[in-house]
Amino acid sequence: MAWLRVVFTRTIRGSMQQITDRALGLLIPYFIPGFGAMLALSTVSPTIRLWLNVASEYAVRAPDFAGFLYVAFASLGIGLVLGGIRWAVIDQINAATGIKRPVFNDAALQGKLNAYGLLIAAHYQYHKFYAHSLIAGITYAVVRRFVYGLTAHYDLIDGLLAVLMVIFWFAQRDALKNYYTRSARLLNEDMKGDGMTNGAHHDSTDVKKKAQPASKASQAQNKDTKNDKTAQSKKN
Repeated sequence: MAWLRVVFTRTIRGSMQQITDRALGLLIPYFIPGFGAMLALSTVSPTIRLWLNVASEYAVRAPDFAGFLYVAFASLGIGLVLGGIRWAVIDQINAATGIKRPVFNDAALQGKLNAYGLLIAAHYQYHKFYAHSLIAGITYAVVRRFVYGLTAHYDLIDGLLAVLMVIFWFAQRDALKNYYTRSARLLNEDMKGDGMTNGAHHDSTDVKKKAQPASKASQAQNKDTKNDKTAQSKKN
């Protein structure tokens, strides 16, 4: 029974690790920025203030399980909306300013899924977190200007928010560039230099160069075979 206990323990441990990784994959890039955007929207939304139990005329009771569910699902939903905005705006700006997705060799994923998953967790998830946090920060800045006006009540929070948004902008670009670069090295070993980060198809060029001599060699072999057959028929 000892071996059964070992197998059961390893199976449970592996399953828990997968659940933890997936949970972090939602928590870091979606839930946390979504919750930040919800905090920003709570400034102008009494309903969200009630969910968050913020000190206001609407927050008259302690948060319960239903309120927790509202906050959790709303944060996740807002985070997914932030993901759509990121793809439509930030990713397009990144691509237009030099950080383009390289051409990945999907066939090379076989046997490398674990390493590729580590790259996603180490770089791409944080790219999404920084980009979503940037959008949430912009949302908060817009809400503050809506509440206080464009020219009134600038304070330390506005300055810190501006600094954070600049940091988030460069951080998401760096994380995305690292993800593209390391993924290209993993999946396209024959790609070298800056080509793997700007979308150039160096691998296709190499294949064409290698394929051309091979076709000439096969043509020459076919020609020799034909000549041998003609000579043999003449002898007969």
